[in-house]
Amino acid sequence: MARRARAAKTGITEPLGPTPELAARSTVSGGHLRHTVHPLDRLQLVGDQRRAAGLIERAYHLVVAGTEARTMRLDGLARGCRAITFIADVAIERAFVVWAQSCNRARLPLGPVLDVIVEGTGCRVLDRRWRRRDGWTAKLVRAALDLYVPPEMI
Repeated sequence: MARRARAAKTGITEPLGPTPELAARSTVSGGHLRHTVHPLDRLQLVGDQRRAAGLIERAYHLVVAGTEARTMRLDGLARGCRAITFIADVAIERAFVVWAQSCNRARLPLGPVLDVIVEGTGCRVLDRRWRRRDGWTAKLVRAALDLYVPPEMI
């Protein structure tokens, strides 16, 4: 009865409560919403690797800025791209290109690495998608981040 009275006051005719997607997600963990952890947090990266991951993500967004592309992370935050370019951004893009070339020379595929860093896809999901095992994606991400050279070193 209270719901009808509230709907009459506010003019809301749709049912109140969580969306079906949110209700389905909340029942997975016993009625409580789970805190999602980014895959990079699970990899236990050292300081240089963590900084490299942040710069690679920023450079990726700078590179795709001209295409008006948006990326979606699993935590639900859409990352938009800006059109303004600064001198520091040019250095970051240059470091990204050098890093991508060094990964190609080392025969490390960039797809899974960018999926983990930019989109936040889990390592186990990528292991299954690429049909690999024994933590292949986690080892690949660590190896690729070790190849990154910061912009000030180039």
